[in-house]
Amino acid sequence: MLHFSDGVNLDTSGPLRVVHLKDGWYVLGNGMSIPVDSREEGEMIIREVTPEKGATPDEASG
Repeated sequence: MLHFSDGVNLDTSGPLRVVHLKDGWYVLGNGMSIPVDSREEGEMIIREVTPEKGATPDEASG
């Protein structure tokens, strides 16, 4: 959990997900907090960092 002085708390536990808070969009999860400009950008980031099911490590990294 990240706590900010303005009272915002971000729960970074659990799987990656896109959330909209009063100050913008974030990708949260796996211990990370990534600010993004839109839901679409957040979903793109999640696709980029999530390996495809059944892919070997070399295939997942491109």
